[in-house]
Amino acid sequence: MARTRLAIEAAGVDVVGTQPAPLIWEPREVYSIGREIVAMYQYALEGWV
Repeated sequence: MARTRLAIEAAGVDVVGTQPAPLIWEPREVYSIGREIVAMYQYALEGWV
């Protein structure tokens, strides 16, 4: 959600009404968090954020 919001804001669109993700922990979250960290760097290198 954070990566999408940053990309949309970088495109010049105002983002209103976003909600934080629910605080539910599952083992797959380790993979998901790692994937998002790598994706944020990739977005930054490509100029999306």
